[in-house]
Amino acid sequence: MNIFIVGGGNIGQRHIQSTLNLDPSFIINIVEINKTNLQTCKDIVKERENYNFFTSLPTSKIIDLLLISTTSSNRFDIFHKVTKDNKVYNVILEKVVFQVPADYLNCKNIIDNKNIKCWINNWPRTAHYYKEVKQNLDLDRPLSMSVCAHNWNMTCNLSHFIDLFVFLKNSNHIDGIHFKLNHTFKSKRDSFKEFSGSFIINSDKNVLKVIDDKIYGDGIIVEIKQLDKKFKIYEKKFEVCLESKLDVDKVSYFKEPLQSESSYINIKEILKTGSCDLPTYNESYLWHSQMISEINSRIGIDPTEGICPIT
Repeated sequence: MNIFIVGGGNIGQRHIQSTLNLDPSFIINIVEINKTNLQTCKDIVKERENYNFFTSLPTSKIIDLLLISTTSSNRFDIFHKVTKDNKVYNVILEKVVFQVPADYLNCKNIIDNKNIKCWINNWPRTAHYYKEVKQNLDLDRPLSMSVCAHNWNMTCNLSHFIDLFVFLKNSNHIDGIHFKLNHTFKSKRDSFKEFSGSFIINSDKNVLKVIDDKIYGDGIIVEIKQLDKKFKIYEKKFEVCLESKLDVDKVSYFKEPLQSESSYINIKEILKTGSCDLPTYNESYLWHSQMISEINSRIGIDPTEGICPIT
């Protein structure tokens, strides 16, 4: 099996660490133009013979799985070029997927025309504790969900929680995404921005609120309510609390899956069965595009063709 990982920065390195768990019959090709990052990738791999390193994109290759772990600023261009110049069967895209809303439909057209299977690396839905929460919900009843913290790279991580929301309510349909902007500041990643404020996401009678405000601490708290049940997930404390008429403050603990531990599981599942627990691109791209358009609108950028400065 021929795997290409394009982008050997922080996230790419976590993917590479995870591939060390794969059988040596998997050929892992790493593309990275930054010399420092490239050397770090080589240090991770050490002397393993099934890894190759490149500083340019592949051409005329058969690629069983392509992972694009660059920043959002060049992800669509890389996706377009690699799928044009090679035969690609499967793709995993990092979030924020693309900066330009129009690119989401362009990507879907390429996927459909070339019969490529594609997933987005929104991992929370794959975590066992969120799967257990879903098992305790009535899928025929509306739910409300909130995500609150301060200085937590809200717009960078927003798609994780919208995807979790649609997973828990068992429908990808989103009626609207509404963003109230408080402050703009520099991202920890060069040339990108972050924002504080709040989002309200509506879907039928379900609602998700996502907030970055100084009144909250620095640990993300996720609250999921339905009828007489309320789940509170304290991500910093790795703690799940269930409050209901039957169980008051029933507490359980979890281990959050690390990217360096979980990527290889998705890779194996995709190449073995043609599927995995991550959301597919085609079921998610519409609300991803809505999300970027709404952010653009609130910061004075064209909602269709504008370049949203998040990654």
